Amino acid sequence: MQGNWTQCPSCKFPALMNEFLKVIEVEKVCPMCLAMVNVDEVHQILEPLLDAPPLKLLS
Repeated sequence: MQGNWTQCPSCKFPALMNEFLKVIEVEKVCPMCLAMVNVDEVHQILEPLLDAPPLKLLS
């Protein structure tokens, strides 16, 4: 599935682009953070792990 990745513009959660777009077109919100997402804001990314924000350790 290389090249078929995107991420939520709000929370940066990685997702398969075609599946994320299906959800956004119907629900209008990210399934992870519930932020409103416009289809025009969704862009393809090459590698989700490279574009993801760093993980935060819980203490």
